[in-house]
Amino acid sequence: MKNKIILITISIVLVIIATLLVIIFSPKKFFGNVDSYDVTNVIVYDGETGKEFNINQADNIQFIVDNLKGIKAYRSKLGVGSSAEGLKVSLKTDDTLLGEVIITGSDSLRDNLFVYKTDNFICYDYIKDIEEDTNKKVDSTERVDVDKSEAEPHPLVEGELAPDFTAELSGGKTFKLSDYDNKVVIVNFWATWCGPCVGEMPAFEKLKNDGYDKLEIVCINCAEDKSTVDEFVKEMKYTFNIACDVDGKIEKYYPTDGIPYTLIIANGRIKNIFLGADEADAQYKVYKKAVEDCISEIEFEADAASSAGDAIGTDTTE
Repeated sequence: MKNKIILITISIVLVIIATLLVIIFSPKKFFGNVDSYDVTNVIVYDGETGKEFNINQADNIQFIVDNLKGIKAYRSKLGVGSSAEGLKVSLKTDDTLLGEVIITGSDSLRDNLFVYKTDNFICYDYIKDIEEDTNKKVDSTERVDVDKSEAEPHPLVEGELAPDFTAELSGGKTFKLSDYDNKVVIVNFWATWCGPCVGEMPAFEKLKNDGYDKLEIVCINCAEDKSTVDEFVKEMKYTFNIACDVDGKIEKYYPTDGIPYTLIIANGRIKNIFLGADEADAQYKVYKKAVEDCISEIEFEADAASSAGDAIGTDTTE
């Protein structure tokens, strides 16, 4: 009886060991249930620089997601204690996290416990190139003026200066973006034939009626004729700014993979970029939070500048 118990115990232990070996040495695939079309943005935290940046261009997202999904990786060692290393890549749809991983090199990555090695190419250098390009745009103090510029347009990133423009509003007035650099500005690109564009517009009207002193809204129609836009405004009776871009001059410097395309701008810099839209009530909450965060930032910077000015102006001599 005793020998039988020992044999059963040994068998159980061997099964457990075999199972653990299979788990440890079997290849792991990442983001198997994630489709690149479901990912609206990729948030990357660089542990080396301590900076975070956002990737929201569809072609970049597709490349990164498809690359990571195609990797077969094998555990090489425990990864505890190395959380500051590499690029922490988080895949999101709006505010929902779909998955994340830390890429530590062109052939290695890690999750919460293990470092994995792979013979596949990992998009580490690809993401680092995007980071370098993003930093150049964010650090630049040169602002494109759509009305005068002959510069080559490029995909915009959060943190860079928003291209300045003058748009003709429905009704005949004009809207110049830089006139509102001391405010938060929502710039939206839309068309009457775009269901999600038209569907989210009550969110802008609601924000307009919230009465924020430091908020301006302008929705720029993409290349439709002015009579179509005027008729839409007359029918819908919206009170926020709606502009025409018949020749596509403004849209050219705000390139996008689709519409609606919405940017939250504060102090002349792009703070948030949104591609696509949910139904109006949900979108209102998203925009409202972004606007209030930007207003708080503007007020904080204004108070800090005022305090600094008061300190400089105070005579401390006896």
